Amino acid sequence: MKKMWKNYLFIFLCGGLLTTSTMAFSQPIIVAIDAGHGGKDPGAIGTKYHIQEKTITLGISKKLKKLLDNDPHFKGVLTRNGDYFINVNERSEVARKYKANLLISIHADVSPQSHSVQGASVWVLSNRRANDEMGKWLEDHEKQSELLGGIGSVLSSKKDRYLDTTVLDLQFSHVQRAGYAMGKEVLDQLNKVIPLVKSIPQHASLAVLRSPDIPSILVETGFLSNPKEEKYLSQRDYQQKIAMAIYKGLINYRNKNYINLNTTKSNHKKKRLKNSDITHNQSANYYTVQKNDTLFAIAMKHKITLHKLKKLNHIKGNLIYVGQKLKLH
Repeated sequence: MKKMWKNYLFIFLCGGLLTTSTMAFSQPIIVAIDAGHGGKDPGAIGTKYHIQEKTITLGISKKLKKLLDNDPHFKGVLTRNGDYFINVNERSEVARKYKANLLISIHADVSPQSHSVQGASVWVLSNRRANDEMGKWLEDHEKQSELLGGIGSVLSSKKDRYLDTTVLDLQFSHVQRAGYAMGKEVLDQLNKVIPLVKSIPQHASLAVLRSPDIPSILVETGFLSNPKEEKYLSQRDYQQKIAMAIYKGLINYRNKNYINLNTTKSNHKKKRLKNSDITHNQSANYYTVQKNDTLFAIAMKHKITLHKLKKLNHIKGNLIYVGQKLKLH
């Protein structure tokens, strides 16, 4: 019995996690925007103009939030909205507090080897980091419950490490796939407005990408070690261009991976109304003969000539019967 219960639970969980490649939403998709560094941590510093990474990331993040908030399908939340420090390991916790569906961390890069290196890149969770994080979550039953809802409590109570490992592995795999898909859409849009240093999402062991329940990407917006790019990144118009590209990437990701339940319901309603109209129109084109009806009375009632009524229904005489359907148009 115990083995059968485990099999049923395993199938249920696998089915639930593996079918989430297309997700449904009826409320705005919440996007946590993480402005890298902040406060005592300036991040990278430009080689020529000494622009601090924390300033650039906050500027782009605020612009992205504004774009998202103006779109009824999205809601942007900031992990920080000012110049203060948040530990990198706490940033995904902030996103979880806001019940974020997606997380985007904004950064700027430096190259110690060359000042000529330029371009944006997108990074996603590596398998190594995922495996490390999965081990931590396996040891933390409270976090399992938080991640998997009621099922997490069931898993913890059964103390079946194999089942726990399998479910968390599926969850991490889903988040990695979703993060990669989102990263690819963002890169495609960035490529239209700024140079890319990497044309496909790269895998990295970065703490900010560690969340097993929120698809996450890290966007390196350019190189502060490149004087030309450093200057661009400090300009509001350039920051807006980057924010717009990320926003368009999110739109494409949403369109390919989410089903809007409100739109679906609306389409069903429209279809029902259309079918109702068809039925109404069909009934308006016909008349069912009632007791004591005559062809002349029916023609007068529906404002057509007796000749036309008889011709439409191939009637030669004046004989009709109760229940007979007569064509009117």
